[in-house]
Amino acid sequence: MQCPFLEEVLVRYCEAYPVKKMIPSSSSDKLSLCLSEKHNDCLEYKAIAKANKGGDMEMKKYKARGEHRYFPPGFWKICRIYACNACPYEPICIAASRTERKVSFIEGFALVEKFFYHPKHIWIETRKDGTIRLGIDDLAHKLLGKVTGIDLPEKGIRIHKESPLFGLKCGERNVRLCSPIDGRIRYTNEKLKDDVSLLNEDPYMRWVITMEPSNLQNSLKNLLFGEEAKVWFEGDVDRLRYRIERDIGVTVVDGGTLIRTTDKLDKEEWESLIKDFLLV
Repeated sequence: MQCPFLEEVLVRYCEAYPVKKMIPSSSSDKLSLCLSEKHNDCLEYKAIAKANKGGDMEMKKYKARGEHRYFPPGFWKICRIYACNACPYEPICIAASRTERKVSFIEGFALVEKFFYHPKHIWIETRKDGTIRLGIDDLAHKLLGKVTGIDLPEKGIRIHKESPLFGLKCGERNVRLCSPIDGRIRYTNEKLKDDVSLLNEDPYMRWVITMEPSNLQNSLKNLLFGEEAKVWFEGDVDRLRYRIERDIGVTVVDGGTLIRTTDKLDKEEWESLIKDFLLV
């Protein structure tokens, strides 16, 4: 028999900061309180602020889907839930991360300014321990279409520059991207194996491979950064627009913004663009 002294209570987990705390539903009027101007009325907020030497935890206003909402800066860095599809804060989280990462938008394509870029649309982030993280940029993301599967290499193996690195399945289409540098695979993002849809939400937040470069300084010489990367990216956006409209005959302009057209391309057209723009 179930113990008569047990009681079932609905709780919520506050993930705004690294301290995980269960919040009974009675202590918060509604979920949106956390993102409103009244966030500092939350009992859990006050308790953590008091423990933090009485300081007030900063909240910033971001615009997502036409609305201004509040969100703690840096949260997108510390979230370990990885359930973006089910998260009610997903739009504001992405909006906050793009603002804080200094993202430029070029005809609807995002470019994170702090990354290095290979000319075939792979981004590279250098890390303090001498390793690099890499993934696909937003042009590659939109050109590939919806990613439905991923094939990751084994950890520890050595990869040569321009040799196959990881594979992506996009519906019935498959593509294998090559490595922009020489190095050894240190880690692969196993979260993408469990839920590859994460890569469709924001390709800059989802690294794919962590590598130990054979020679980091030499590798960086062949990559694009800063203003040089922005000029290159703008050029490839224009070139993609020209290729699709001239060679394929698909209109891709919608209010001056290049929209995703991969669903309208047949296999031969799609493969032609993939070979032109990506490192395959």
